[in-house]
Amino acid sequence: MWHTAGTSSLAGRVALADVHGDDIILRSLTSENLHSLGNVPVPSPDKLVRVASGRASGIKLCSNQMSKANQNPDLARAFPTSDAQGHRRTLVRNGRQLPYQERIRLRKIAQRRRRKRVEEVKATIRIATLNVGSMTGRGQEIVELMERRRINITFVQETKWKGCKAKEIGNGFKLFYNGSNGKRNGVGIILNDDIKKGVLSVKRRSDRIIWMKVDLEGEIVNIMSAYAPQMGCDEEEKTQFWEDLEEDLREIPESERLWIGGDFNGHCGSNNRGKEDTIGI
Repeated sequence: MWHTAGTSSLAGRVALADVHGDDIILRSLTSENLHSLGNVPVPSPDKLVRVASGRASGIKLCSNQMSKANQNPDLARAFPTSDAQGHRRTLVRNGRQLPYQERIRLRKIAQRRRRKRVEEVKATIRIATLNVGSMTGRGQEIVELMERRRINITFVQETKWKGCKAKEIGNGFKLFYNGSNGKRNGVGIILNDDIKKGVLSVKRRSDRIIWMKVDLEGEIVNIMSAYAPQMGCDEEEKTQFWEDLEEDLREIPESERLWIGGDFNGHCGSNNRGKEDTIGI
């Protein structure tokens, strides 16, 4: 089968390709044998030039055609179907028509951005505080809540558990709690599997205050859970709670971070006469 590579009225400016299996043969035609492009006579063997072995992606000019083009500037002018006026890459959004190296580069950029978003999510620590009323029978419920909301630390109050212990409550979550009476008060801190590994110390002040030091990627953070006396408690108990809280806060160096979560039983209202500097009374 014959394929035209270019046509002209000048002699020697037509090259035809004859494809035989895996070989491409270029034939240089002159005006003598250029009668019609549809029925081209076979040139003499001395004008056959084998230019490729195996499957080729295009047609190259033979050496004698290249030498003529270098000698005559007119012959070097681009033909309508030459490489100078060939297909140019178009801008596309999906990258499917881009060259292979360009697709690889865009894919790497997308992967880096995806890894960066994942690292930002991992670096974010979510904290919650919850008055559970009682921890009895609610461990799995709180674990599911923390997993669903992707919470790392939960401060719990009114646990109503007696003792100063730490207990695994499921799926890698651990509860550090303190309580002196199984019927009232009690505080605790629940940590996920990653943060619990960095616990340095735990201090249980009373059944209303518990706090610990945690190493978070080289930074010391103090985590405190507090449960303030509610209405109906005597003034002595209320005073003792605030004094204990203030004493614990003074033990924490200013160079370390402090996160406090708790139920402070504050009441907001229009009547704060005599306590104008207080928001919750």
